[in-house]
Parts: sequence; C-alpha cells; structure tokens
Amino acid sequence: MIKISKPKDRDFIETVDGYLFCVVGYLHPPDGYTAYLKYVPSETGKWMRDGVRYSRSIPYYQVSQVENTYEYLKQMHPEHILQCPVRNIEISWVPKNRVKTYYEPRRRLMEIKKNGPSDPLEEKLLRLTKLLEKRANIMGSLGVTGSI
Repeated sequence: MIKISKPKDRDFIETVDGYLFCVVGYLHPPDGYTAYLKYVPSETGKWMRDGVRYSRSIPYYQVSQVENTYEYLKQMHPEHILQCPVRNIEISWVPKNRVKTYYEPRRRLMEIKKNGPSDPLEEKLLRLTKLLEKRANIMGSLGVTGSI
C-alpha cells in the first residue's frame, strides 16, 4: 500500500483498475481518500497515457455530472462508494488498498524545476510559476497537473 502523508485537494489517484480520481478537500475517511472519478479507460477515449486511452467521466463541472459518476460507480465499482463516517453522507472515494499511484502536483513541479524543462510547454510552465510565486510571495506552494 502506498503511504501518503497528507492528501491535498486536487491531487490525483490512479487505482489498481486504471481509473483516475481527483482528490477533494482535506477531510478524508481513515482508510481512504474522498475523490471524484475524473478519467476512465476507454477504447475511444480522447486522451492517451502510457498506451491507454481515457475518456473524461465529467464532461462539465456540474453537480449533475458528479451524480452521474456516482451512479456509474454504484453499478460498476461499488467499492468506490462509501457512506462516510466522518461526514455522514454518501461519497465517492478511493480506499487506500485500491491506490496504484498517488500523484502530487507540488512534487511534479519540483521535479520539473530540478531536472529542467523537457519541452517548450514545460519552459513556459517554469516561467509562469516563477512569476506567480515571486509576485504572490508563495514560494513552493504551486503544483502542476494535467498533460504535464
């Protein structure tokens, strides 16, 4: 099992089944992470990573779209639905024993800073984050997700 010291809002989790979840908030059940389903493996998916195609499970960020992911998970992966003992509501989540990889945006940005940019997009990223960190006085507080 992967050990995470302190999960943060907008971290990402890849499950042992290849699903990608986005961590929500800072309050989590003791044996897992509050998260919503964001990407599912799909032969017709628009996004590709490590030879696997993915589709977005939430085309638009609306409550109804998140509710649709709950219904999908109830049908296909009920282990990702929990009556949360902390909040006393039903949530989507990733149990700790289902985590394959835990992605931390801050760590990824630190890796790019340490290793240097590998392409023009990462060069732009480093310029932008340097500017934001300096102007907002938030050194080391930013991270990066998505295609980078």
